[in-house]
Amino acid sequence: MKRTEPGRWVRRRVLARGFGMAGEAGTAAMLAACGVGAASTTSRQLTKETVSLSVGYPWTDAYDRFDDAAAAFHQKYPNLKVERLAFEGVYNDKMFAMFAGGTAPDMMAANNDVVPDFVKPGMFVVLDTLMRRDNRDIKDYHPFAVRIYQWQGKQYLLPDSLNMTVLFVNKTLFDERGLKLPPADFRSAEWTFDNLLETGKLLTRRQGDRPVWGFYISDWIGRWFPFLWGRGGQPMDDMWAPKKWTFDAQQSVDTLQYLQDLIWKQGIQGNMNETTGQNSFSNLFLRGQLAMAVEVMSQNTLFQGVREFEWQVLPVPRGPAGRFNRMAGAGLGIGTQTKHDQESWEFVKFLTGPEAPTRAGAVSYLSPNKIKMNSPEFMNMLPGKGKQVILDTLEYARLQPLHERWKKIDDTVIRPELKPVFLNERSPREGVKIVTDKAQAILAQP
Repeated sequence: MKRTEPGRWVRRRVLARGFGMAGEAGTAAMLAACGVGAASTTSRQLTKETVSLSVGYPWTDAYDRFDDAAAAFHQKYPNLKVERLAFEGVYNDKMFAMFAGGTAPDMMAANNDVVPDFVKPGMFVVLDTLMRRDNRDIKDYHPFAVRIYQWQGKQYLLPDSLNMTVLFVNKTLFDERGLKLPPADFRSAEWTFDNLLETGKLLTRRQGDRPVWGFYISDWIGRWFPFLWGRGGQPMDDMWAPKKWTFDAQQSVDTLQYLQDLIWKQGIQGNMNETTGQNSFSNLFLRGQLAMAVEVMSQNTLFQGVREFEWQVLPVPRGPAGRFNRMAGAGLGIGTQTKHDQESWEFVKFLTGPEAPTRAGAVSYLSPNKIKMNSPEFMNMLPGKGKQVILDTLEYARLQPLHERWKKIDDTVIRPELKPVFLNERSPREGVKIVTDKAQAILAQP
């Protein structure tokens, strides 16, 4: 369940089993009647009994870091032991099933785009009162990272890690062609969509047994959001409180036309049949056959062992409306079915705060905690100005619409209906119309 597969963080597959609108309302009413959803705030007293705290935490590429934190927490509180749940299958579905059966873990991790799916059935404790009681200052975190775990004005999780879109470049290929690298400063007016196209043409070598592609980007909207936003487009009218579908605009058509042309007209990117399996994005980059790619920061851990060429992490290109990157996050919250809310809260604070150990070397995430993100040992394996590039992404970050039906629209409409556009089997305008009609039908459902 790594976070490196484009758009396929396994936990993202949310199937709202048993949680239709009627089920959500009934569950919420039941929880309210039982007083569930708010932790005790009158006492900070932790139990002196030996307690095992269970955590749903699906990200295999972060297990070492999590286990380090759990061990350090146990050393601080010898009677409290934190254990990751072992499970098979799709993480979100497993959490929903456990909650429906009354056996949800004490704590659960979740990505920011599924917060509404977890919150509406009443699965997470509201943290605001606990934060006020313990003077947990949200200023300890970057404000963007805190806000992505709020729903309807309430805080349900604290941010644990962040992952964002960046531009990976093969510096050696640039040097061999005598080309200047894109700027590391996101404020620069240089490095536009047009610059990317022209540079990609100069870097592409399709002849011979070892072709070199100039560029790669996934067909999933989670990766090409920067190109849509850079043209002033949006799938919905507001990312924090979306109400209206706005994807049916010329900016959406222009974005998809640009991306389709990179493959089928300009030829700087291989088509989906040419960039899969042994020729996947990561394999091509590792073999030195890919000059540039827009992907997530976590991919950097795959490239740390490369010695045959130099590579760097740089900002994504900018469009007429500006430069934007898509930010995603992993957060941790307290489950409403826990019998150990105070002890769980103590670990949530520990994991997401400066006390949790930080491993030097390659990391697959950005810590949202300001002290940790600025520590000298954090992200110190990134080449060039990579660390500053990653830190800067918080200044021009956006996220997908925080709407309870966004995941359904993304999984069942955007992905399948726009795939033919990237295969050159459907025009961008037709793709936008089909997506719009189906998305609006989902949004109109009671």
